[in-house]
Parts: sequence; structure tokens; C-alpha cells
Amino acid sequence: MSESSGKNSGHNNITPWEPGQSGNPVGRPKKEFSLTAGMKEYLAEKDPEKKKQRKDILIEKTFQMAQKGDIAAIKLLWNYLDGMPAGNAPVIPIQNNIVFKWED
Repeated sequence: MSESSGKNSGHNNITPWEPGQSGNPVGRPKKEFSLTAGMKEYLAEKDPEKKKQRKDILIEKTFQMAQKGDIAAIKLLWNYLDGMPAGNAPVIPIQNNIVFKWED
């Protein structure tokens, strides 16, 4: 058995921290700016004119667009409600002249 294969492996200068001492006294580095976090914060605020949270206004607008036949809005809602299909599902092109109407 060689000397380097022992329990200490030549790392004589490494010692555990003293009780109550931090290994990272400066603390965790601050996170970079996150567009997602910024958008969530903005959407959580109330719109001063409409007196509603911006996220609720966005949901209503997306639903209204889907009701008018906007294919992108329909896909967006469908994907968030049911989730994207897993695996290699075939992509079926949708014609832009399809209009879906909901009856109230």
C-alpha cells in the first residue's frame, strides 16, 4: 500500500471549520437579473386603470383572442391546460381560416 492511498491522501493542510464558523463568510452570490422573475413581479401588480392584477388581464385577453379564432392563442391555452404531448407526436398543420366559437 502506498503512502498516498492512506486516509489523509496528502491533504495535511485541510482542516474542518471551527464550530460556528462559516465556510462561506461572504454568503451566497446574488442572483443575476431574471426576466421571468421580473415579469412575475410585474404581472402580480394591480393595473392602476383597470384595478385588476395584470396577470388576470393577460389571461382574459388571451382567452378573448382564442374565442375570436386566434390560432396562436388557442394553442397557448391548450398547451397550458393539457400540457405539451410527450414524445415524437406528429405535427399536424392547422389552416388559419378555422374559427372556433364558444356559445355562452
